[in-house]
Amino acid sequence: MKTVKHLLFPTDFSEAAQDAFLSALHLAARLKAKLTVLHVIYPEYEPMDLPVLSAKATEEKLEVAKNVMDNLVKSAQKLADLDEQAMPEVEKHFEIGVPGSTIVSAAERCGCDMILMSTRKKHTSLEQWLGTVTAEVVQKAPCPVMVLPEGRFLEQLKIMVYATALKESDTYRIWETAQLLQAYQAIMHVVHVRTEAEKREISMEDLEAFFSENPPALQMKFHVLESKDVVSALNAFAEEYEVDLLVMSSVRRSFWERLFYESRSRAMVLQAKVPILVLR
Repeated sequence: MKTVKHLLFPTDFSEAAQDAFLSALHLAARLKAKLTVLHVIYPEYEPMDLPVLSAKATEEKLEVAKNVMDNLVKSAQKLADLDEQAMPEVEKHFEIGVPGSTIVSAAERCGCDMILMSTRKKHTSLEQWLGTVTAEVVQKAPCPVMVLPEGRFLEQLKIMVYATALKESDTYRIWETAQLLQAYQAIMHVVHVRTEAEKREISMEDLEAFFSENPPALQMKFHVLESKDVVSALNAFAEEYEVDLLVMSSVRRSFWERLFYESRSRAMVLQAKVPILVLR
């Protein structure tokens, strides 16, 4: 996989997003990547949908957003504690539209290699059913998405977990993860949660044998857990081992497939306790 040269950070200017921006700066600095900060503005609609009034109201929201964005970037750069040479190039970008689809479109159009987003600790029952903006981006993004739970800061990465469903593609995905995050030189735990209804293409022994003969540039350990609840088991493992990042794979699905298929990556995003990197 190509290295990350362009990182996209969407922000709604919430407290969680402001905290996550510091992590975005540090990640971009470590990866030597350009950082684009994106704010999506809902179009304003006036009574009777008068075009002139609607356009003026939307323009006013844009001017306010530009001022907030300037303050956000300046304050975060001061707090980031990075020297001038390490500070990544930051580009500010604004779009008008619906957040989820607009973020995905911006990532495609700009050729971004990774998206970093924040997520709140609590979600309403409606958000749990429909999915948050972050969950929507995870499902539709053209590139890897890193999700940072509220209150978590990603300055260093010493221990990561790759959650495997024991698919044949996992050998490539693990290599992909090692290449993507090789600057951190972290320990990787490869974890499989065995459930009663699982369908496996390979075994954990197959993965161990492959990587013993083809070791990536990081230390690896392998674990098989027994549980009926994959999400809870992964969260418990992450807490026990003080994991800095959880890596998962996701597949593209149609609207109807997403409606009837329980996505584990989406569930992890909604219940995230540690930063999560979702690969395509």
